[in-house]
Amino acid sequence: MGITGVSTSPFDWGIPAIGFTNFGGLNDPLPSISRPQTFRTNDTLIWNHGKHNIHLGGELRRVEQNTETDPNARGTFSFTGYSTSNFSNGFPMAGTGYDFADFLLGLPQTTSVRFGCAGNGVSPVTGNCIPTVASNYLRTWVTTSFFQDDWRAGSHWTVNYGVRYEYYLPFSEKYGRLSDLSIGPGFTSPKLVTGLDPGSLPASLIHSDAHNFSPRVGIAYRPRIQHHLVIRSGYGVFYDGSIYSRMVTNMLDQPPFAAASTLTANPEQVLTLENGFPVQSPNTISNTYAADTNFRRPYAQSWNFVMEDELFRNVILSVGYVGTKGTKLDLLLSPDSVNPSASGSQQTSIPGVQQFLYETSGAASIYNGLQVTLRRQFHAGFSMSGYYTWSKSIDDAASVGGTGHNVPQDSFDLHAERALSNFDVRNKLVVNDTYEFPFGEQRHFLNRGGVAARMIGNWQISGVTTVQSGSPLTAQVGGNESNNNGSGVFASERADVTGLPVELPRSERGTEGWFNTAAFALPPSGKLGTAGRNTITGPGMVNFNMSLGRFFTFSREKNMRARFSINANNIFNHPNYTGIASTINAENYGWVTGVSAMRAVTLALRFNF
Repeated sequence: MGITGVSTSPFDWGIPAIGFTNFGGLNDPLPSISRPQTFRTNDTLIWNHGKHNIHLGGELRRVEQNTETDPNARGTFSFTGYSTSNFSNGFPMAGTGYDFADFLLGLPQTTSVRFGCAGNGVSPVTGNCIPTVASNYLRTWVTTSFFQDDWRAGSHWTVNYGVRYEYYLPFSEKYGRLSDLSIGPGFTSPKLVTGLDPGSLPASLIHSDAHNFSPRVGIAYRPRIQHHLVIRSGYGVFYDGSIYSRMVTNMLDQPPFAAASTLTANPEQVLTLENGFPVQSPNTISNTYAADTNFRRPYAQSWNFVMEDELFRNVILSVGYVGTKGTKLDLLLSPDSVNPSASGSQQTSIPGVQQFLYETSGAASIYNGLQVTLRRQFHAGFSMSGYYTWSKSIDDAASVGGTGHNVPQDSFDLHAERALSNFDVRNKLVVNDTYEFPFGEQRHFLNRGGVAARMIGNWQISGVTTVQSGSPLTAQVGGNESNNNGSGVFASERADVTGLPVELPRSERGTEGWFNTAAFALPPSGKLGTAGRNTITGPGMVNFNMSLGRFFTFSREKNMRARFSINANNIFNHPNYTGIASTINAENYGWVTGVSAMRAVTLALRFNF
């Protein structure tokens, strides 16, 4: 196809990634070779002393991750209709342009690429890059220790308390092939630093966080010994131990050790399918990612209060409150996406730097949930349990989840990102039930054998029912106006609100109109949308799974048994919608775009011996 600027290594051969606004995209899996190795030593001391059961322990762990892969070697091209649009005052006009027309002309709006170069210290922006698959050898140490005491304080009280300490070193690369941007206040004066020449930084280019103490406490209280009422409460702090392994993959395969580019078409720089990665000035920094050198590990504080009692024989009710507060959560910014002026609407850029993502620890979340559990313990061949949760989760971590957003709409106005979490589900009910038919051996009826007992004996039916409300969605801007605020490849713009209600009456919902599409409108050219994140309630789920099975005993002495079962998922064939198009200027705006699996019946025979 004549595409230039991508990897020519046979390891990376394949089609590029192609993205559209109105159509499904194209992609081809990227090859990779990995060889992880972990060496660890740990020990635990248990000391039972009176009413105390004390555990002391620790672990030292050496982690090595060795990989060969190129993250974006074939290039990514996004077609939005920008190039075939009419323009007014430098901005594309709504209702003009078409993504597939751009594709037929070979005119993408955004492009990105990233692959390894042979040797160290090359300058891929000048074209001095010999493509080769990137080989990386990551190294880190992890140290943990803990103290825990299970204290039987009395006949009414049990207290479990302790503290855990974790020290995770950020990953370094064996040969120093890590890249980052050292950025001044206000995202000024970016400077390229590497693991070969980190200056005042450690070889990982990120300072370690040595303050990861995690206290835990749990209390169980039974007011009256002769009664079943139990009150439980607990509090704990939990740190994200995997964050460094996720961050370091973005610091690998960056200039000067790799070719990288993130470009957006404009009148001065027309991008084509053949020349989507033109050679840049030698003074241009083309790194696509930068990490906060003082990044702090995210952590969550979790607490709960639960009351449990036996209402009737074998029937137990549990009612509890659960809360979780996330602090210093992972946050992705695009610091060159908008001008931090009062208008907050005009595109700008940091001189000498291509567009990049900046990862820091600045988001927060809060979750509150009421949890009710009613259980009937297995008795007389029947058991049943129901779990109901009424909850709400709010955060400002726009980069996390599945709305399609990678960065805030305005990286200088994070307050506007505070909204329902992408995973928020307000109501959820799960019911499990099991019933053994009262026929056959050791049952009430037909327990003396015979043809009837062999045919209808030892059967069991069980089911799982799930009913839940939908997760929220965001009205976003795509197509030829997806770069209205200069966010380029990160496409984080939202629509304007019109003041009309978002939800439609249940009787008016359909596969070509799930919510009121008139509740949102395109923002004026050059302006940011006024809609918040996650203001559309997505479709819920109703699902019934059932199983009918029977046990056969061949030999009790040799424990030889078999089980035949008929399993039905979504037995009532209820359509559960899994996708709603919320891009306001897409042809399928407001439509249902996906549905979960319909009824499936399987037969299984399992033999145990």
